Parts: sequence; C-alpha cells; structure tokens
Amino acid sequence: MEGVEKATATPHSKESGHGESIFLRVQVDNKKPIIKTKKMSKEIEEQIEQSLVIVKRETQNISELKGLKITSQATLESSAEGLKMISKVSKIIKEEKDKNIKPLRQVIANINDFWKPFEMTISEAETNIKAEQGKWKKKVDEETAKEKAKLEEQFKEGKATMADIEKSGEKLQKLEKKTDLIKTYTYKGVRILDKKLIPLDFMEPNTSAIQTAIEAGMTVPGAEMYTEERVKK
Repeated sequence: MEGVEKATATPHSKESGHGESIFLRVQVDNKKPIIKTKKMSKEIEEQIEQSLVIVKRETQNISELKGLKITSQATLESSAEGLKMISKVSKIIKEEKDKNIKPLRQVIANINDFWKPFEMTISEAETNIKAEQGKWKKKVDEETAKEKAKLEEQFKEGKATMADIEKSGEKLQKLEKKTDLIKTYTYKGVRILDKKLIPLDFMEPNTSAIQTAIEAGMTVPGAEMYTEERVKK
C-alpha cells in the first residue's frame, strides 16, 4: 500500500481522425507518465503501418501456394521452396508482431501495477468481512441448533409446555434476525477424497510427464514412445 496516496490517475478523452478515443495519463510518485497518451498511440500506429508494408511484401507470393498440387518433380521442388519461404515469412511476421505488441504489453503491465494496491486493499477488506460474517453466522447457527435440540428433547420427555414453546419460538426468531444482513448462496463443488479411486474416464494423462519418464528409462504401463515422419518447413 506504500506510495498509493501519491499516485494519481487522470482519464483524458480526445477524439482524432485516427479513431483514437480514450487515453489514460498515469503519474506515480512524480515519475514520468507510464502512458504517453496521443504521442505513444501515434508511434505505435506508425510502427504497425511499417510492419504491415514489410509483411505484405513478403507474403504476396505465398497466397498462390494455398492451392498448390504436387503432380511432378517440378511442382515438388516448388513446394519445397514454398515451405522455405513460409518459414522465412513466419519468422518475419513474428518479429514484426512482437515489435508491435511489446510496448502495449509494457503499458498494460504498468497500468496493472498502478491499480494493484487499490485492488489488494479491496480484496483484503472483502476477504476479512466475509470471514467475520462466516464466523458470526456459524456461531448463531450453533446457538439455533442448540435451542432446537433443547426443545425437541423437552418434547421427547413430555415436558414441553406452551410457555416453553413460545419462549423457544421467540428466541429462535431473535437468532434468525441476527444473520438477516448476511447474504449467502449454496455452492456446489467436488472434493477429491482419494485420487486412486477415481475412474480412468475422469483422469487426463500428462503426456509430457510420461514422455520425460520413458526417455529417462522408466516403464509407464499403458503408454509407449513412438516416432513418425512429419513434413517440416
């Protein structure tokens, strides 16, 4: 929570011909804004446009390969060259995309860091209140159960009078009002009691762990290593 009081977030709305809408100016402890509003948006836009020129140029011949049929040695050679081209262009696309995404990821990370202390305060307060309400409700429920058991015992022994019933009824009503403000809901979940007893239909094999074990020389019943030839770029 340290430093939260010094942090300020100022919404700044501005329309432009490029479809820009809302920018967020964030200042933390007198540091530079983590988002440079319109200037940064323009820089990212220009970078994307530059990347688009490169990618369009490199991919213009690849579209023809989508319908390629291998019917001769010549077309086989074309397919091999096509895969080399695809590998090259895939790398270029990844590099250009990463260049576009990297600054945006940093912006998102900075914004998340800025709001995190506030979110943690809310989360901690909510967790505490719910825990305290839960303890209070449990205490009242135990008192209610005790009062009901007492009345049932009196009925069994034939000692319950109308005065006793009215008294217990009033007490139960008061106890019920003690939890009126607590909002609850019925949660349905599954608790695993013994993994060994779970049928295989409900178990998902960890193929990565199995492969590691087999490669290390272990025998894994019901699994085996295999190899197959696959076409690569």
